[in-house]
Amino acid sequence: MSINKKIIVFLAIFTLLLYNLTAQTLVPQTGHKDSVRRVVFSPDGKMFATGARDSTIKIWDSETLIEIGTLAGHTTSLIESISFSPDGNLLVSCATDNTVRVWDINTRKEIHQINMEKTKYAVFGPNSKRLIIATGNKNIKIWNLDTDKEMMSFDTNTDIINYILYEPSLEYIIFADSNIIRILNAGTAVIEKTFTGHTKNIISMAISPDKRFLVSGSEDSIIRCWDLTGDDSFYFDTEYEDTNIHVGFTQDGKYITSHSRQGTTFWDFTEKKNFLTIPNSEVSNTAYLILSPDSKKIFTFLNPRRTRDMFVVQDATNGTELSRIQKNNDELNAMSINSIGNIIAVSSVDQSIKLWDLTEGKLIRTLQGHTDNVTAVNFSPDGRRIASASNDKRIIIWNTDNGNRLQSYHAHQAAIRAISFNSQGTRILSSSADSTVKIWNTSDSSRVWVKTHENSAWSTLLSIISRDGRYAVSAYYSIQIREIENGNLFREINLPERVWCRSLVFSNDGKRLITGTSDNKVIIWDWEKNEQLQTFSDNEVSSYAISICPEDKVIAFGSNNRIILQNIGNEQSRLISGHERNINAVRFTPNGKALVSTSLDGSIRVWDRENGREIVRLINFYDGEWVSITPDGYYNASTAAQDGGKYLTAFSGTQLYDMSEYKRRYFRPDIIAQRLRNLIQD
Repeated sequence: MSINKKIIVFLAIFTLLLYNLTAQTLVPQTGHKDSVRRVVFSPDGKMFATGARDSTIKIWDSETLIEIGTLAGHTTSLIESISFSPDGNLLVSCATDNTVRVWDINTRKEIHQINMEKTKYAVFGPNSKRLIIATGNKNIKIWNLDTDKEMMSFDTNTDIINYILYEPSLEYIIFADSNIIRILNAGTAVIEKTFTGHTKNIISMAISPDKRFLVSGSEDSIIRCWDLTGDDSFYFDTEYEDTNIHVGFTQDGKYITSHSRQGTTFWDFTEKKNFLTIPNSEVSNTAYLILSPDSKKIFTFLNPRRTRDMFVVQDATNGTELSRIQKNNDELNAMSINSIGNIIAVSSVDQSIKLWDLTEGKLIRTLQGHTDNVTAVNFSPDGRRIASASNDKRIIIWNTDNGNRLQSYHAHQAAIRAISFNSQGTRILSSSADSTVKIWNTSDSSRVWVKTHENSAWSTLLSIISRDGRYAVSAYYSIQIREIENGNLFREINLPERVWCRSLVFSNDGKRLITGTSDNKVIIWDWEKNEQLQTFSDNEVSSYAISICPEDKVIAFGSNNRIILQNIGNEQSRLISGHERNINAVRFTPNGKALVSTSLDGSIRVWDRENGREIVRLINFYDGEWVSITPDGYYNASTAAQDGGKYLTAFSGTQLYDMSEYKRRYFRPDIIAQRLRNLIQD
């Protein structure tokens, strides 16, 4: 073979290897589930990142407005800051979980985590190797990512750092200390300038394109412009009713921009007056506004808890609406698995119940009839019926096979929090925010008895029926166990003062009761003797979701966005990670081989219990379409979602990948069914 041919072959192999190393990923277009708090554009303006109250960060394509991916890992909902690296390949974030995290944008993976108390802001230094971190401990730290160590620390003598900027050309670290701006020389560690004038907290700052001026926006509704090379300053009184003002400069430096819920204003930099105001038509719903780097578009981010719209894009010259992007699915609440383990019922904030075939990973049907958030769902012992309860105060009984409503009745005077069948399927127990517990006959919806659970809060009163069907258990500040035939109190277990019960489950032999409590504990009780047998405690245990395996040896419970598998009888435990937000429900399948979990991130996930690996992720969309995806990218989907459209987008890194080619290689319902059946079926 000639040298030229060898080179051609080598290049062909190298190209193929490079192609395979750049993994293709399938991204469901679901959007944020809560208000956006932070928005930042990449240095080249091709992407923007959003940090929301749902504890996630999402990366978006600036032109197509397509969701590129999600950065999930923070365990609290309050993300304090996000910032791109100078080359745009990394992003740093900090949150109230006392961590600073660095993410690879191409892989959407976390590559660094710094545990640090009271972190408020983090930005990159002159390159992607250093971070500048502001804390609530009166200092600013320089952190070396190569060594993962602190390089230096500057005392600021203030607990309140509202905002921080770094300008590499000037070597300035600029930070807002309440209503004062301080200019710190990063080279000499000396405060060179102090700007005063604002009377309330400073919310935002920006540097002009020529690096000469600094603009600041404050809760006092005043915008101030400062000369970094001298002592000159001037201000604009915005007269905004909203004091959450975000400021910036247009790309050409001619205008200062300010954004509030009232709209976007362009201030003439030389004339020192209002040049143009674009009113905001979404005043009551607005969470955040920002101008695109080219100064041509206004992005208005809305509160998706009040509307399905996530953000609106307007023409910055005249306010014309250009695009409106909606979230595609909602938070999930309760979940139940039938006795065979082949069907799961999942309730949602969107007032519906979804039935999924767990052996094929596909949506069977949607049950609609409630008029508010569906809070509880439970299969009858034979699996032929499903009971659901809602904030609309009603109980509905459904036929599993065809989805028909069998019964529907007004059951309580306030939102219903829990519902369960007895072991014979002849009675239903319900508990409500009206502080009552009720037993119902399933044959005619007649009420057997009603009892008031004293000292229960309006928000949550849990209930469950014992395995043998003899007792009804309700819990909040205390656990009350009643005889199911007459409602007489059999036993009451008092919890510590100001501690309430978040979750309840009986062991399969019925001898033990497991509770999750507000003091971050999971407790195993001998309920007949009123004795605590074992307690598990962790600062991050949310314990809203608890399940026990069929052989009664392992408990699974939610810990924020993770699942903890805890052995009964010893302290051994394992972590399962993957959800983007808090877990609301977790269940073992009847054969004990798999776990199923639902989350506020809007997904259902099936896990291999033995190794903790995710097998498949199930996602339903508002209009009834659905998708199931494996971690290695194989998928099944409803007809409309198979080709992507508004539901799915394929990426290679951050670049769009041809969806038809992706479908040809990865649309494999057979692989998903095979993997699920290997776990679900005995």
